[in-house]
Amino acid sequence: MTPLLLAVLLSANPVIDEQREPPCDEGPALIAVKVMPNYSARLFSADGSAAGFGLSAGVEVRLTDWFTLRSDVDFRKAGHTFDFLGVKVSLPRETWRPFASVSVSGDFPADKPGNSYLGATGALGLDVVLSRNFFVTAEARARTTKEQPLTGAVVVGLGLAFL
Repeated sequence: MTPLLLAVLLSANPVIDEQREPPCDEGPALIAVKVMPNYSARLFSADGSAAGFGLSAGVEVRLTDWFTLRSDVDFRKAGHTFDFLGVKVSLPRETWRPFASVSVSGDFPADKPGNSYLGATGALGLDVVLSRNFFVTAEARARTTKEQPLTGAVVVGLGLAFL
């Protein structure tokens, strides 16, 4: 190298771009699926009939940061319950998101084959958002129909969101 080229290279100040890109401001993932073990029992029942463990699975369509359409199905020894046409409201863009939801539900008891009952389900819970695509959820549900006494359930599970 020539002394002149070496002097130019050593004296050159590097150019640093001080502008940083703004953080990614993505909204929530559009669709979430969740799987939750649960324990349910008829409330206000002295004999604890229909109590037991089960499995709940659900799908959520997140329309905004705080408003979601949801549907769940519970599989229990005492029968199956489908919560459909549900809405869920939560705190927007928080890691810890308490929520409330209401759904129309259909109950299909195992002890009365061929019978089904229309009712309502209410839930209070907490989603812990670990990333845009992964969350942990826990909720307490209360369900009632005209023919069935009030049933309560506690569910805890994992969710995966995408799109």
